[in-house]
Amino acid sequence: MSPSSKKDSGIPAGFEEVEASFFKFDKVGDSIQGVLESRDFALIDGRDVPRFTLVTDGGMVQFLAPKLLEQRVDLVQDGEEIIIHYIGNVKTKDGKQTMRDFKVYRKTVS
Repeated sequence: MSPSSKKDSGIPAGFEEVEASFFKFDKVGDSIQGVLESRDFALIDGRDVPRFTLVTDGGMVQFLAPKLLEQRVDLVQDGEEIIIHYIGNVKTKDGKQTMRDFKVYRKTVS
């Protein structure tokens, strides 16, 4: 993003728009690494879906979290560096459904 000028958009010179890119876990093996910045909810099809923001080497990245991933990321504090790795689908305990499974790793040393 390029810095905006006062003349162009009413924003003082020296400021630039901040936007997060969006990451989707599509394939087994997809992973993302960064510092957990924040957590909130996105309204999708009338329901609140957990949304997390990571600060990565490439900038801010947001992702939506299915229930299992939300439960694992909730064990991490904002400000911690993490890696999230999509490992595929697993059957629920009753065996009637499948759900997406993830491994979440937190950095333990500096």
